[in-house]
Amino acid sequence: GEPTRIEHRILCRNGSWMWVEARCRPVADSDGVVQEMVLWSRDITERKRMEDALKLAAQEWRTTFDAANSAIFVLDLDHKIRRCNKAAARLAGIEPHQMIGRYWRELVAGAEMSQTFRRRMDTLWNVFSFYLTYAKIDIYQPPVAGGEKGAEPVPFAQRSDLDRWIITRSQR
Repeated sequence: GEPTRIEHRILCRNGSWMWVEARCRPVADSDGVVQEMVLWSRDITERKRMEDALKLAAQEWRTTFDAANSAIFVLDLDHKIRRCNKAAARLAGIEPHQMIGRYWRELVAGAEMSQTFRRRMDTLWNVFSFYLTYAKIDIYQPPVAGGEKGAEPVPFAQRSDLDRWIITRSQR
């Protein structure tokens, strides 16, 4: 049959607690009658500590992100809003969930946006457009590893967000 998996804590002889992942699998004979169970387990205490630390860090990030007084948008490479904080939603005049998945330019052009929001986002767009325009004119070549002439280019995935954005947009 299929293995069963559970995670649980056990109390060790020294008084400490340990997280254990236990699995068991029934072993049946040719008639399908279970004859024995195979059991195995492993210590997952460190993994559980890391999961807890990651959950805490994520919660702290969400709390800080939403508590910031400045409007913050997380955009994908196509300029769609992946996440925004409460200040961004207040500035836009709509609920945060109404912004997710939409192009920020669409929101700027939309009637529901405040003039202040449009002005600020247009300024941001103009800055990005400026960088992109001059990147194309100058045939922008992002920095190479170590900044040395003749060195191999820095792999795309290791470049800064701005470099990746410029490269992606300049190749369209």
